[in-house]
Amino acid sequence: MSLFKYVHRWSGLALILAGAYIALIGRINPIGAVLALIGLSGLQIEQGQNGGTLSLAGWILVILGTLVYAAVGIFLLFFTPTGQSIARAIQSADYFAGFALTLGYIFMGVAEKMAGVFNGNNGVVLAFGALLALLIGEWGALLLGFGMVWLGYSLFTDKRIAVQANPPVASKKKTKKLS
Repeated sequence: MSLFKYVHRWSGLALILAGAYIALIGRINPIGAVLALIGLSGLQIEQGQNGGTLSLAGWILVILGTLVYAAVGIFLLFFTPTGQSIARAIQSADYFAGFALTLGYIFMGVAEKMAGVFNGNNGVVLAFGALLALLIGEWGALLLGFGMVWLGYSLFTDKRIAVQANPPVASKKKTKKLS
């Protein structure tokens, strides 16, 4: 039995933990971001080509934002910013990471809804929660966390619906019957 056979379950569990952590803390922090990165990587794998370029761009933005956010956190653990220019650089990196994470979550949420891999509006909740987390903070992070828990639950319980990679396009022309 292969460990990779159940990657959707492990990533779903990571996304559930990330969502609960972010909802309880009230903001995205390095631990929640890394757990979300693991969970969203599983989501990206499960969606496959159905997610499209928008999902891939969102996933890359989430990775980039998480790496910058973690790097700033690690830097602040070991060093105390002494100069004003260093403090500005850290603040700029933190803003960039927050913007990249927010945009990445919005892209992945919209792509998940468009792909239709899972039932429900969990992708919409994720995207809307990310936007609200940026705009209003803690209450938006609560909605973002709920969206992550919902997506994680869908991954963990394998609540996929049957989706074709390229669904056939129905012709809108009506054929006339000759009588």
